[in-house]
Amino acid sequence: MMLSLAINGDKPASAYRKVNLRNIIYGVTCGLLLYAFFYAGFEALKSAPFLTQEVSSVYNLRQSTSPYTIALLLLFPIAPGEETYWRGLVQRRLSEKIGARPGLVLATIAYALVHLPTLNPALIITALIDGLVWGTLYQLTDSLVPGIISHALWDILIFVTLPLA
Repeated sequence: MMLSLAINGDKPASAYRKVNLRNIIYGVTCGLLLYAFFYAGFEALKSAPFLTQEVSSVYNLRQSTSPYTIALLLLFPIAPGEETYWRGLVQRRLSEKIGARPGLVLATIAYALVHLPTLNPALIITALIDGLVWGTLYQLTDSLVPGIISHALWDILIFVTLPLA
């Protein structure tokens, strides 16, 4: 997050200032819809043993930390930091150089590929879908606010309050 702010100067900061009811509603709605999408997908595919094992492996990490600590970390620095970096720096710069749509696609692919070292296909696909949604929110609103809200809400739902496994 700090790297993004240092490289971009005031650009991400100006995207933070676009706090308005519309952006808040977009963020909350997208966070809830993303959770519903993954919940429905998990329910439809949970009979596949490989999927439940991969999802469970993500949740194993939370056993060593309290839910309150996890929630605080997800709210800050993770959600705002990832959105500031991936959408406010990477996507914005790519979009300036190669166009909005190719910039969105490349930033989304990069975001998903960062999750490759986990060797967890479910997590990589999740990052691809989430990154596409959050990148589209950024592209449509020119604001990091809805993506941060959506990202934080989705993280809290999926990892703390209503985990899938």
